[in-house]
Amino acid sequence: MRGFLDLSDDELEQLVSTGRIYAVDIAGKRRFPAWQFSLSSPGKLLPHLAEIIALVAANRWLSVAGLMSTPQSEMVAEGKQTPVQWFRDGGGIDALAEILEAERWT
Repeated sequence: MRGFLDLSDDELEQLVSTGRIYAVDIAGKRRFPAWQFSLSSPGKLLPHLAEIIALVAANRWLSVAGLMSTPQSEMVAEGKQTPVQWFRDGGGIDALAEILEAERWT
């Protein structure tokens, strides 16, 4: 991941510790879920990533992965979009906050 983002180990750790990149520990290894990356975005990160992480931080990573890959009726452009598609297309963070609040998502 460090190479993909062109960061040093310390820079990557700083981004994780400050909630600007989402990381999970699985079987003793740090993993970086693919949904948070976007080659077409500055820094190769999904727009609003720090805000997304803040909204979902207390939830299990598997639940977060499911949410980010499931089309949401509140996120409609040319049909329902997943949160990842929504943010890549310029959608705002308020839509995700409303989904999480309305569903009391956990």
